[in-house]
Amino acid sequence: MRSDRALPWYVFSVFVVLTLLATSFVWQTTRDADRARFDNAVQLTRDAIDSRLDTYINVLTATRGLMASDPALPLHDLRDYIRSHEVQRRYPGIQGIGLTLRVPTAEVPRLEAEMRRDGFADFHVWPRDESRPEVYATVLIEPMDRRNKATLGYDMFSSPVRREAMIRARDTGLPSASGHVTLMQEIDSLKQPGILIYTPVYTTGTTPATVAERRAALTGFIYAPFRAYDLLHGIFGSQVRTEIGFEISDRGRLLYRSGGLPRQPRFIEDGQMKVAGRMWDVRFISRREGSGAAFKLAAATLVGGLVIATLLFMLLRVQLQARAGAERTAERLRTSEAELLRANRAKDEFLATLSHELRTPMTSIMGWAQMLGEDLDPETTRIGIDAINKGAKAQAQLIDDLLDVSRITVGKMHIDPQPMELAPVIAAAMETVRAAADAKGVKLSVNLDERMRVNGDPHRLQQVVWNLLTNAVKFTPAGGEVFVSLASENRDAVIEVRDNGEGIDAAFMPYLFDRFRQADSSATRAHMGLGLGLAIVRHLVELHGGTIQAESRGKGKGATFRVRLPLLRAEEDVSREPAPEMFSVEALRGLRVVVVDDEEDVRIYVAMVLRSSRVEVRCAQSAREALDVLEEWPADVVLTDLAMPRADGFDLLHWIRESRFERVRRLPVVALTAFAMNEDRERVSDAGFQGFLAKPVEPSQLRAAVARAAARVTATTQ
Repeated sequence: MRSDRALPWYVFSVFVVLTLLATSFVWQTTRDADRARFDNAVQLTRDAIDSRLDTYINVLTATRGLMASDPALPLHDLRDYIRSHEVQRRYPGIQGIGLTLRVPTAEVPRLEAEMRRDGFADFHVWPRDESRPEVYATVLIEPMDRRNKATLGYDMFSSPVRREAMIRARDTGLPSASGHVTLMQEIDSLKQPGILIYTPVYTTGTTPATVAERRAALTGFIYAPFRAYDLLHGIFGSQVRTEIGFEISDRGRLLYRSGGLPRQPRFIEDGQMKVAGRMWDVRFISRREGSGAAFKLAAATLVGGLVIATLLFMLLRVQLQARAGAERTAERLRTSEAELLRANRAKDEFLATLSHELRTPMTSIMGWAQMLGEDLDPETTRIGIDAINKGAKAQAQLIDDLLDVSRITVGKMHIDPQPMELAPVIAAAMETVRAAADAKGVKLSVNLDERMRVNGDPHRLQQVVWNLLTNAVKFTPAGGEVFVSLASENRDAVIEVRDNGEGIDAAFMPYLFDRFRQADSSATRAHMGLGLGLAIVRHLVELHGGTIQAESRGKGKGATFRVRLPLLRAEEDVSREPAPEMFSVEALRGLRVVVVDDEEDVRIYVAMVLRSSRVEVRCAQSAREALDVLEEWPADVVLTDLAMPRADGFDLLHWIRESRFERVRRLPVVALTAFAMNEDRERVSDAGFQGFLAKPVEPSQLRAAVARAAARVTATTQ
C-alpha cells in the first residue's frame, strides 16, 4: 500500500527529470543553431567588406600602373583614364581617385601657375608652410564634383594622420590606409568619418629595392578618399541584413555603426580586419535580442513537460484513490456482489471520463510541444505557445474541479517599504512590552536619535524590535535592565538591544537564528516558545537590505543584538521633495510640439498622448528631418530622443542653438530617452536641455514635462 502511494510521486519525478533534460537539450540545440547562423553571417559580412576593399585597391594599383608605365603622362590623359572608370557608379562607396604630387617648396609657384594655365584659375597649394622643404599637393581628383573640387591644392603631408599613411606607403611600396579623418570633401554640416588609401608612384616605374631608394624616387601618390557610411552602404547596397549589424573603429575612433541595433543583443563577436596595412577593430552584433527562439522553445518544452508530469501525477493519484475507495466499498459490501460490480463499473466509467477530459487538451499540448522543436516561423511559434498556455490553464481548472479540494497557498513574506522615521517605531514597540517588563521588574532604558530615516515597512520593523525586546525581557531576571539605542554609523542606522540577563552559550551562537532551534540547557527549556522569533527577525531585516548580529560573553552575562539598516538618502526621500508642479489639460491647448524619435511606435504613442490634450504635433524620425520641420513650422517645444543613427539628440540641440532663425534658437528642448542613469541626467542637464524624461514614460509625466518646458505650470501650495 505504501508503494502504491509513492507511485505518483515516482512517475512525477521521472517526468520532471526527463523534462529538464529535454529542456536543456532544446535550449542548447537552438542556441547552437542561432550561433551557427550568426557566425555564418559574420563570415559573409567579412568576405563582402574584404572583397570590395580589395577591388578598390586593385583599381588604385591599376591607375598607379598607368603612371608607372609612362612617367611623363600628361595630367589630362590620367584624368581621362580615371573618368573612363566611372568609379562612383561602378564602385559604390568610393569618393573618387586622385593624384598628389611631391613638389619642392621652391617650385610651388611654378606648379600653381601651370595648374591655372590648365584651367584651374583658383588653384593654390594650402596650407602653406615655407619652413618645410617639400609639399604633397593634390593636383587631380575625379570625378570633379563639388565635394572633390574642395580638395584641389591641399597639402596632405600637413595632416599627421594622412602623413603617417603616406610615409608607410612610400617606405613599403604597398597600398596604405589612413586612420580616422574628416575628409576635405566634408563641406556640409552633417559630416561622416573618412579614410584614405594611398599607393606610391616612383620615378623608376617599379618599386625600388630599398627604403632609401624608395624615398629618393617617390613622385607622389595615387589615392582614393572614402566616406565611411557611403563606403559601407555601397558595399551592402539596400540589402537588409536580418541577422547582424556591425561597428567598425580605428584605434578607438568610430568609423561606422549599423542602425537599429538592439540594446541587449543575443551574440557579440569582436575581431579585427586588415585594410591596406591598417587594422580595424570590428564588432559584429546580432540583431536579435535576448535568447529569442531558444528561450521560447525551451520554455514551451518545460511548460509542456511539467503539465504532462502534473497530469500524470494527478491521474495516477485519482486512480489510486478511486481504487482504494473501491476496495473499501468492496470490504464493506462483501456480502453484495452486485453492489461491488456496480462500484467497479462506476470506477471504470469515471476513469474513462477523466481520461477523455485529460486527453483532449493534452493532444494540443503534446502536439504543439513537439512541433515547436521544428523550425517554425514566428507567428506559428506564437500560436503554439498560446495553445499550450490555454491547454495548461484548462488542465489546472480541471484538476481543481475533479479533486474538489481547497488550494493551499504557500505565501511569501512581503514588506511595503516607504520613507519613515525609526524612533517612533521603536518607541511604539517599547510601549507594547513595557507592561510585561514592569510586571517582571525589568527596567527599560532608551536613547534614540530622532533624525534616523530609512526606507522600510513600519509594521514589520516594529515587529523586529518587538521580538528583540520580548526576548530580552523574557531572558532577563527581575531587577535587570534592557537598554535600547538608535544611532548612525557610517551610512547605516543601528538599532541596539542590550540586556544583562541569562546570555547565550557560545556553542549555541551559530544556530541562534535558525528555525526551531533553542539553546540546549535546563534554564532555556523553562521558557516557552518554538524558536521562530529570531529566524523571523533575520528574514525581515534582510528584506529591508539590512543585517543583524548577536553578541554575548557567555551564560549569565547578558546579550546584545545589533540591527543595521541602510539610511535613506536625500534623493530617495520622496517625502522631502518639493511640492509637485500642477497643470491643467487646458494649459497645453494650442501648443506646437515637434516629436523626434527613430522608433515609429514611440513617435505614435507620444503624438497620441499630446494630441489628446489639444496639442499640435509634428513628428520626425531623425535629427536632420526635425531641423527641417523647425525651420518651416513655428514650434513651441521640441521633445527628442537622444540615441539616434547618424546624428543624436545632442547634435540636434547643438543645431537648434546655432540655427539662423532666432525663434528656433530660443526653443526649449526636452530629452526623452531610455538612458536613465544619474550620469545620463547630469549629461543632459550639462548639455542645456530644458527637461529630462526616462522611458517608459506615463502620459501624465509626458504632459507635465511639455507644460513645464513651455512655462505653463504652477506649484501646489501646502
